[in-house]
Amino acid sequence: MLETLTHLITNFGYIIVALFILLEYVGFPFPGETALIVAAGFAGAGKLSITAVIIIAASAAIFGYAGGYWIGRLLGKEFVERWGKYVGLDRKKMEKLEEFFTKHGALTVFIGRFVGLVRAYMALFAGISRMPYIPFMIFNALGGIAWALIFGIMGYLFGQNLDEVEHFIRIFGWGALLGIVLLASVWYVRRWASSPVGGFVTKGSGIRGSFSRVLSGTAMVPTKNGSPRLARLSVIVLFAIGLSVAVLLIIFVTTITNGLSEYDPLVRFEEMISAATDHLLSPRQSRVFLSIAKFGSALSVALGIATIVVTAFLKKRLYMFTILVAIAGGEILNALLAYLNRGYSVFVSAHMSVRLGYLLAYDNMIVPVIVFGMLAYFAALSTAQITLVISILAGFSIPILAVVTSSFLCGIHGSIEFIEELLGAIVWLWICIGLMQFIRLKQHQQEIQQQIATGPV
Repeated sequence: MLETLTHLITNFGYIIVALFILLEYVGFPFPGETALIVAAGFAGAGKLSITAVIIIAASAAIFGYAGGYWIGRLLGKEFVERWGKYVGLDRKKMEKLEEFFTKHGALTVFIGRFVGLVRAYMALFAGISRMPYIPFMIFNALGGIAWALIFGIMGYLFGQNLDEVEHFIRIFGWGALLGIVLLASVWYVRRWASSPVGGFVTKGSGIRGSFSRVLSGTAMVPTKNGSPRLARLSVIVLFAIGLSVAVLLIIFVTTITNGLSEYDPLVRFEEMISAATDHLLSPRQSRVFLSIAKFGSALSVALGIATIVVTAFLKKRLYMFTILVAIAGGEILNALLAYLNRGYSVFVSAHMSVRLGYLLAYDNMIVPVIVFGMLAYFAALSTAQITLVISILAGFSIPILAVVTSSFLCGIHGSIEFIEELLGAIVWLWICIGLMQFIRLKQHQQEIQQQIATGPV
C-alpha cells in the first residue's frame, strides 16, 4: 500500500491526496488517511509543502463529508423506508435516530472522523438521520481541520519513518473502535437486562420480528400460551457481542505488541529468560512441562465436550450453551492470535525449540483456562457455603496454573504471545461468566413474574 501511494504521489502530487481523501469521506473505501501521511512525509523530506498538504487534506475531508451527508439525506431515507423494515429499522426508530443525532450527532461527527472503520460512513449516517445541516457542517469543519493537522504534522515530523507512523495510527484506530464497541456493548447489555419481563410487545413474527426484537434489546418473548420465555436469538447476540469485544481487544493488543519482538531491550530480556530457564531446567524436565501443557490442552477439550453432553442430558440448556460458546470462542481467539503473530516465534526455552516435534498434538492455552474456569463457576453455583466455594475455586485453579506455567517454561510461545493468550483467556472467561449471570438474573425475574401471575396455590 505504501509503495503504491508513494508512486502515485510522486507522479501526481496534491491531486492524489485530494482525490483519495474526498472519495473516502464520501463513502468509498479509499486509503485517504494513509495518503495524507505519505504526502506529509514527502513534505518533511522537502518535496511538497506541508501547508498545502494540510489545507488540501482538510478541504477534501470537509467537502467529502458534506457530499456524503447529502447522499445520505437525499437517497438514504427512501432506501431506509423501503428496506429498513427487514432489519427492524422502521419509521419510529428512524425518528429516534434523528433525535440521537440532534442531541449527540455533533460530537459523533467530530470523533468518528478519527475511527478508521466508521469514518467513511459517518456522514452518510448523519444524512440518513437528517441531522441539522448547520451543526453538522460546523463540527465537520472542526473535525476535518483537526484531523488534517494531527495526522499531517505527524507525517511531517516522522516522514522518514512512515511505517512507524502508520503503525501508531492503526493502534489509535483499533483503540477507538474498541472503545466505541465496548460502550455500545455495555449500553446494549444494560438495555437487555433492564427490558421488561411482562407486558412486552411481540414486534411481529418471523425474521422481521426477530431482528426487530434483537435491535431493541428485547430479552423475553411470549410463548403460545402467552407466558414469557427467554429469547434464544437475543442470547446468541449477547455472546456474539462479547466475543466481538474479546476479538477487538486481542487485535488492539497485538497491534501494539507487533514488532516488539524485534525491539532490542525486549530481545535481550527474552534471551535472559531463556538462559535462566535453560539453566534451571534440564531437557528432560522441559519435556515434562511440555507434556503437561499438551496434555492439559487436550484434557480441557475432553472435559468441555463431556460437560456439554452431561448438561444436555440434564436439560440444563444455559449451561450447555455457555460452555459450548466459551470453547468455540476460545478456539477462535487462539486461531486469531496464531494468525496475528505469524512470523514472530521467540521461544522462552531455547533447548526446547528443537524438541517441539515430539509433541505436536493439540496446543492451546486459552481453552484450558476457559474450561476449568467455567467448571469452577458451575460448581460454585451449586453451593452457598463460602468455604466450599473457596475450596472449589482453589481446586480448579491448580490445573489452570499447571497448564499456564508449563506453557511458559517449556517454551511453546514467546513471552509476548504468552501474555496475549493469557489476557485473551481471562477476558473471554470473564465475559462468558458475566453474560451467564445476566441471563440467570433474567430467568429468575421470569420465574418471579410467573409466580405473581399464577398466585398462591
